[in-house]
Amino acid sequence: MSSAAPVVIVGGGWAGLSAAIELSHNKIPVTLIEGNWRLGGRGRTIRLDNMEIDNGQHLLIGAYNETLRLLELMGHKESDLFDRQPTLLHSRAHRLSGFRLALPHIAAPLNFLFGLLGARGFGIRQKAAIMQLCLTMNQCDFAIDPDQNLSTWLQQNGQTEKIIQQLWQPLCLAMLNTPVDIASSEVFLRVLRDSFTLKRDYSDFLFARHNIGLLFPQPARQYLEKNDATLITSERVQCVEQTANSLFTVRTKRRSINGMHIVLAVPPAQCLALTTNFPALTPLHQQLRRFKTSPITTIYLRYPTHVSLGQHMLGISGGQLQWLIDRGTSEQAGIMAGIISGPGPHMRSSKELLAKTASAEVANLFPHWPKPLQVSVVREKQATFLCESGINHFRPDNETAFNNLWLAGDYTNTGYPATLEGAVRSGVACARKILQAIHCHDH
Repeated sequence: MSSAAPVVIVGGGWAGLSAAIELSHNKIPVTLIEGNWRLGGRGRTIRLDNMEIDNGQHLLIGAYNETLRLLELMGHKESDLFDRQPTLLHSRAHRLSGFRLALPHIAAPLNFLFGLLGARGFGIRQKAAIMQLCLTMNQCDFAIDPDQNLSTWLQQNGQTEKIIQQLWQPLCLAMLNTPVDIASSEVFLRVLRDSFTLKRDYSDFLFARHNIGLLFPQPARQYLEKNDATLITSERVQCVEQTANSLFTVRTKRRSINGMHIVLAVPPAQCLALTTNFPALTPLHQQLRRFKTSPITTIYLRYPTHVSLGQHMLGISGGQLQWLIDRGTSEQAGIMAGIISGPGPHMRSSKELLAKTASAEVANLFPHWPKPLQVSVVREKQATFLCESGINHFRPDNETAFNNLWLAGDYTNTGYPATLEGAVRSGVACARKILQAIHCHDH
């Protein structure tokens, strides 16, 4: 079976869906091909132990402008999808004292500075060191050159081991999914700037009212189908070939599709596999080979529905779990999501041992809770790219050496780490460049 389409998008994750939405909104016919039967890529809902659950616990923030814009474009109100809450970073520890940072309802960046002044868990000297670092970041406009690992940069700027362990390390893992001792200071500072210094509500947490599938992939499917896009799922693209007229053909086991423009909205390794037969892309291949992956492990503990964390989210230090999120907001009362971001010894543990360890750690913090009724472990071994120092130097643009072959994905040159917003921004940027190319061709 052979067909043709102006734009063919390979990959139905958040980047591919965002590109498709932006193009469809501008009346450009799109064919999107996804190997999984569900859309959403690494931000999707799965069936696990008789539960409809996310493939990993995701958290959005108020600075996710493009994601919120696309949801509004598709006809969805933020208040219907999210419970917006001001920043509250509350951490409990198994051995050390806890930590609590709440940002007051005043303009940024004063809210962050006043929040730090009132933070519990740090003494006067530690707060003074954090405040001095904030001034340093502001003076350099949250940018450094050359890049270096975040741990070294923090130590050079007066941050003690306790401050790093209880404040910067959890933030780094949450935002970059990369350990602080190898993480990119450049990317970390970019996220801090955009989250905490531009607008007060940018640092708000957006807790989803539904599972991740109902939040974005399902609305995207409905919108695209309504706008006559062609969606092909459960078909993996096997190869991309260039035809005699400089167009490209995308092949699956069942069909071949010719495209005026092709968007590869897939992870670096898959992008490399699909383009190795193009010598003109050798520099791109060298970039793609530089990317490593980083895992996210989510342990879902199901308790009776009356069990509640008493807040949306809790940081944990001194054990394997790093965050605990109450899924009650997402219509799953009694389910707690325990998160372990990044690589570590836990990746060598069996799921059974991880479930046992997580249950024990939660029981230690909440001894009055009953035993969990069920514990399920989800490992996304390649959840994100490893956001190590120097990574921005190797991140490719949306354009390639071919004027009708494009890239989209959170790993492209967005300046952001591997977040849902980074994927969306890349998809939208790619779509806009295609629109410009189509417009120039027509004229």
